[in-house]
Amino acid sequence: MLHLTVLFGGWIVMLLGSPVGALVVLVALKTAADWRGHTAERRKFAARPVPGGGPDQVDKVSFRE
Repeated sequence: MLHLTVLFGGWIVMLLGSPVGALVVLVALKTAADWRGHTAERRKFAARPVPGGGPDQVDKVSFRE
């Protein structure tokens, strides 16, 4: 993945004539990838109902899938 980032970043610098544009694009892509990973992780470990428990009981730390 790093190789592709360097290659595409080089192309962006050549097209825009400035490394600032490539930096902005790469920071935006990195932020979007991190956000997507974070939200997927939060969904995976979200509070889940405890089997046999009442509607107000949830398992705050669950490693089941």
